[in-house]
Amino acid sequence: MAEKYDIHLGKAGILNKIALREQGLIRNSLFKHDISNIKVNKLPKLAEHESFCDDLFYCQSFRTGPDGCVIGVWRFYRRSQARTRHYSSIYVIEFVYNTTCTVYPNNPPPYVNQLVTKCSLRENMMVTDTSDAYYRGSTPLLFVGNYYRGGSAAMLTFFNCEGDDYHDLEWRISSYILCCSSNRHSGRFAVGCEGGYHLGNDFRLSKKYHLPDNVLALEFNDDGNLLFVSSDRQGIEICDIRDVPSKCPSRVRRSSTAFAKEQALSNSSLISNRMKLLSDQVTLIATDVEGDISKIDLRMRRSVFTYSEHVGFTNSRPLCLDESLDLLCAAGKDNYTRIWSLSSGHLHWANKICGQTPPVDDSRDTITHCCIIPSPRRWFIAVIEDETVIPIVPDAEHC
Repeated sequence: MAEKYDIHLGKAGILNKIALREQGLIRNSLFKHDISNIKVNKLPKLAEHESFCDDLFYCQSFRTGPDGCVIGVWRFYRRSQARTRHYSSIYVIEFVYNTTCTVYPNNPPPYVNQLVTKCSLRENMMVTDTSDAYYRGSTPLLFVGNYYRGGSAAMLTFFNCEGDDYHDLEWRISSYILCCSSNRHSGRFAVGCEGGYHLGNDFRLSKKYHLPDNVLALEFNDDGNLLFVSSDRQGIEICDIRDVPSKCPSRVRRSSTAFAKEQALSNSSLISNRMKLLSDQVTLIATDVEGDISKIDLRMRRSVFTYSEHVGFTNSRPLCLDESLDLLCAAGKDNYTRIWSLSSGHLHWANKICGQTPPVDDSRDTITHCCIIPSPRRWFIAVIEDETVIPIVPDAEHC
């Protein structure tokens, strides 16, 4: 049985907080903090959780995808007498939920009944990033990577879409690719690489917009007319792409400085390899190259705070956050998965989720990952570790 925490934070606690806010007796920031704290304290400890687990291939990165799925990237190689073959697999993991209405007080059925996985195998390619695209009502995957024999590519694949007969699209790129991003509203997408980036629209890709450094992370605003570009020398810059035509030009001058841009921060020393712009359009969550996660206020043009106690990775890892829950979750190099308030940075859980497998020496090969899953009836955290997926589900009584 999952531990019942010694604090009154159930439905009555939530209703009491709502009543206090409506009476003007509690500030909105404190209300958000208390509500997210209530939600987090309903999670059982990982060591005591007896919910569903399933075998899964070892992956390098995980993130939450559309409709509550998990998207993972797995790399491996096979040796033969003739040669070594390198592969990347893109996994889409979907959760099937238990629909039984029977409740056994001492032995309730698990919330997650089983996992369904779909896979796309790419030979001789190292996938470096993925993003959710939108095409005619479907949500295909945009992914980018580099071929071991030379050359790079951005690709759009529909293997995760039900009933679609579309063929994969591929754009060959000469530069080493590091990241990608897409925007549903405008249909635009961007590919970051060594020495610049490419813009795409209407499934055409522009020639390269050259920069003096390498692009590590990209992020669009909601309208798709601003592009946040993080490079390894200039830090985070904002590019105004409103004047880009609806169909990307097929030719761009090699020395083109096509877009007006400005520094997002007053100090360009923050080099980010992952960014997420929140819905207020002025708050940016960013992971730097040392692994620290920061909240940035674009109006103040500086970092407001760093999420405490996180022991980050120098390699790029997807951000795991949910604005509606006001939660940020991250698995650290010390094998602890921590949960913070997204807005305040408060570390919610003193009893942090500790992985079952000891940390490895090489942080690039860590096996602990986490995702916040906004499922139809109950949110939960999926901890992925050592070929298993473990849903950490809040108590049903307080969901």
